[in-house]
Amino acid sequence: DYGVSDRTGFSVKAAMANGITLVANTSSGTDAAVTAQGYVAASVSASTGAATAQKSPVVGVAQRDVDTMGLGVAYTMDALTVAVNYGEVDYNDGVASDTKGYGLAVNYDLGGGAVAQLGYGKSDRNGSTLDTDSMTLGLAMSF
Repeated sequence: DYGVSDRTGFSVKAAMANGITLVANTSSGTDAAVTAQGYVAASVSASTGAATAQKSPVVGVAQRDVDTMGLGVAYTMDALTVAVNYGEVDYNDGVASDTKGYGLAVNYDLGGGAVAQLGYGKSDRNGSTLDTDSMTLGLAMSF
């Protein structure tokens, strides 16, 4: 059970005629307690076709106050958009679980509602070995 969070936030966005868009947001509030539980993750190997499933735990977390902050800048020229962002999550609970990260996204409008998308993200979970780097590649379709 992920309960209910209570947050108040504020965002501002400025899109300019020269193709630059700026976004800033902040929020503050309380995250609900999370009950410890398990979930099953399934996967299929692309090379062998073998399916696997594993049960992974979700650690319980007490109710806690949280503050967030995010900044983003994007530049669009013709069919190309390049964006960068930065964000922080501060859990005000005395535990070293705060997170900060940044990302880079590149989109190219192929026309006809199709957009090629590439993204990279890095997160740093303070005091944890759960830091992550992620990369995505995809095609978005609008109908």
